Amino acid sequence: MTDYRGRHAAPGPDGDGTTVRLDQVGTADDTVFPRDVTRYPERYGGTHAHGNAQVADARANPDAMVTVWRAVPDGVDTINPGDWVAISRDYAAQHGASERAPRILEAQVPARELLE
Repeated sequence: MTDYRGRHAAPGPDGDGTTVRLDQVGTADDTVFPRDVTRYPERYGGTHAHGNAQVADARANPDAMVTVWRAVPDGVDTINPGDWVAISRDYAAQHGASERAPRILEAQVPARELLE
């Protein structure tokens, strides 16, 4: 079941070139964020400390395990490939409250599987 996704689907690798894998954020492969994004995340919209730390820890480490969260409606028990996820539990909870998705699921995934 994926009809609950609404407008929050994960970005795809074949998008408009404005996404990179999480482990590439702030590296030479990143055409979106400058190299100091992990040092000064607040300058670039990073408002959740735990999420900022996960980005920094994953930089240049595609095998880094990252905790992700997904707000879902009752009856949904898994995070599916292609689901929009957050790297901050607080952000997922905020989104869930606004979308009437009261449950928060958690998973561990390698940084190379996440697109920013």
